[in-house]
Amino acid sequence: MKSSNNLNFLDRIRKDLKVFVERGIITNIQEDSILEYYGVTKDILDKGNSYSRLIIILSTLGAVLVGLGVVLLIAANWNSIPPIVKITMSVISVITANVIGYWLRYKTIYKRIGASIFFLAAFLFSGSVFLIGQMYHIRSDNFDILLWILLGVLPVAYIIYSKALFRLSMGIIIFWPGWKLATLFTEDASQFIFSFYVLYGVLIYLIGFLHSKTANFNIFTNTLIFIGSSVSLAVSYILTMDGIWNEWETDINYFPNIIPIILLTTIVLLIQLSKYYLRNFEFSPKLLILESFVLSYLILLSWFLFFTPKITDKYLLFFIMVVFNIIFLGLSLLITYVGIRLKRYSLVNLGLFAAILFIFTKYFDLFIGMIDTGLFFAITGILLLLGGVSFERIRRRLLDRFDLDEG
Repeated sequence: MKSSNNLNFLDRIRKDLKVFVERGIITNIQEDSILEYYGVTKDILDKGNSYSRLIIILSTLGAVLVGLGVVLLIAANWNSIPPIVKITMSVISVITANVIGYWLRYKTIYKRIGASIFFLAAFLFSGSVFLIGQMYHIRSDNFDILLWILLGVLPVAYIIYSKALFRLSMGIIIFWPGWKLATLFTEDASQFIFSFYVLYGVLIYLIGFLHSKTANFNIFTNTLIFIGSSVSLAVSYILTMDGIWNEWETDINYFPNIIPIILLTTIVLLIQLSKYYLRNFEFSPKLLILESFVLSYLILLSWFLFFTPKITDKYLLFFIMVVFNIIFLGLSLLITYVGIRLKRYSLVNLGLFAAILFIFTKYFDLFIGMIDTGLFFAITGILLLLGGVSFERIRRRLLDRFDLDEG
């Protein structure tokens, strides 16, 4: 028991020190000195992290397979099971998995396996929702079911501080609003959906920074910031394609479609303005001004997309394409810069990946029709290999220069 207590103590020290470094309370050098005082070296941490990742991968994969097996077994005999037994089996399986997960995570040294059992509980809960939905003749393509799954999974993620469950919930949070708004307001106004997701990504990004100021939930900060940035950046990337502008509708109802855009704009502005008054966010004044400039652009972009009709003039379309291509490349490099300044490894990767994707797709568009297909793919493969090597070198130099942590 003494050894397990020591392991728990060191694990808590390591996690607390990581938070202190992220908040700028101590430096990476001071973190190393404190760890060295407790007899923990970088080699020990690296080896421990490697084993931890292996445990997480194996236990999570096992949980998914167990959950899939249970759901398939129940589904195969679903018609022969009485309704009351169906509901009872579903409830008992979810409660049992949660109890076992709680016991392993909080009462034993098998914390990571316990977290995987919680993931299994979420899997069983999701399967139960779909299976019970069939009892009441709810179609499987009715994505409102996802909202019920979210209401059951997201609170558990916050209660047990599970990144896996939180990321699962984020997948629903990203997909469900767009589908719901498309069915409620309009089914064919694609510019409305693009307009919504530009602001939606910004909102998730800002919520990530709000999480960074909480003692208990800052472990979700990186996930929110990365997903929010990815959503807005993905929409910006799609806008660099000329074909998308020809899909715009010329006759749409601006009301009530504009209501979600107004609400999102208001919330985003309130959160961003609060950062100026709180003055305790990790941004420096210059970086805060730069961030505000980018967010202002994204807000204007959202409104521009909402009111822009189909563009048929080829010269105007060419001008818009040039502008949006330049802006997307600039946003990619800017995200990389912000990631460096904030020491957020995920943002550095996202920005560099977006810039390389942009360069590759433009190269593909330019040369695909100019040379033989076989030769084109051979040259492209060589360039990708060289690009991968160059990308890794650039990434490593950035990490070393600014002392970023790959975790």
